Amino acid sequence: MSSQSAIPTAPPHPTAPLPLLDNTPADAPPTALANAPVIDEPAVRRIAGARINPIPVSRFDFRKESIQELILLRGLALHRPFVAPHGSGTDAWNKLVDYLHETDRTERPTTPFYTNVKPRSCKLAWERLFNEQKAYEATMLAATGIAPQETERRRLMKELNALKTAGAEAVADARQEKHRQLEVQTEDRRLGQLLLDSAESLSVRTRYGGGSDSESSAATSSTTTKYGKKRFTLQSLEKQQQESLEHVKGQTELLAQQLGLQREQMEHRKDDILRQEALDREKEARVVDREREKEQRQLEWEREKVRLSELREAERAKRQDEVEERRHKEFMEVLKQQSIQYEMIMSKAFSAKVDDVTK
Repeated sequence: MSSQSAIPTAPPHPTAPLPLLDNTPADAPPTALANAPVIDEPAVRRIAGARINPIPVSRFDFRKESIQELILLRGLALHRPFVAPHGSGTDAWNKLVDYLHETDRTERPTTPFYTNVKPRSCKLAWERLFNEQKAYEATMLAATGIAPQETERRRLMKELNALKTAGAEAVADARQEKHRQLEVQTEDRRLGQLLLDSAESLSVRTRYGGGSDSESSAATSSTTTKYGKKRFTLQSLEKQQQESLEHVKGQTELLAQQLGLQREQMEHRKDDILRQEALDREKEARVVDREREKEQRQLEWEREKVRLSELREAERAKRQDEVEERRHKEFMEVLKQQSIQYEMIMSKAFSAKVDDVTK
């Protein structure tokens, strides 16, 4: 084996942006798989067969905003799969996946990023992103004593974490409330059974009891006193039960109010996200319009430049024609003067010759 085959290619820089989700198709060609960056394994540099300590490659670059991360966080804040009603969590995650696919079609039509994204990969990406962001902030705070700068990504992650925590607390409270209701129902059945047993026992003793009237009255009074105490105990238990039910009802109403406030906050956040996306689209449209206007002005300037050049050329040709015509006229005038002078000279010479002949 040659020395070139023993030295692998250099791994990507730890701060180089890597893909957010592992969306490499299973049937991709070998070149695509070979060019795909390693996500789960740390980068290792080998120089002449020597192995150096592994250099961990972070999946996310926290020193700059990544549009893929922001799109995922915006989708999570928009569809709120953490607080979806019971039985609709899968639909919420599927809506998030549809949102990511729609983003590919609208914002990156040439290089789609979320082609093979599934709900499970979205969940794993969110967990990894949150854990690494949390570790990064803890490291920066311990190293510099200053919290990282507030960005849209950190704000979204805080809100999503608070939403997830509130959803988990709401589920736990609902389970506790259901457990309390079951306990109350069980206690009601037990108390009802006690009342039924006491009533049946009193009826049997009164109907089949023997002895004189005095004995019967004494037995009846003793029985009445005995079951009167039980009735008083049952009434106190019912009172306690009613108080506990009122307390549970108050807690339920308070929890419902808290959930309503959280729902309103999430609705406001959803409106803010939609408004921000609309502003981003308007900004992109303005940029496109400015570029188009710039190209149009450039084209008009080129046309005007060509037109002025043609006008200057035509004017120069016209001046050249005028100069040539003027020179031609001057030449003809000079030629005419010379011919007149020549005729005068010839006439004078002829007259002198005639005079000589006549003499």
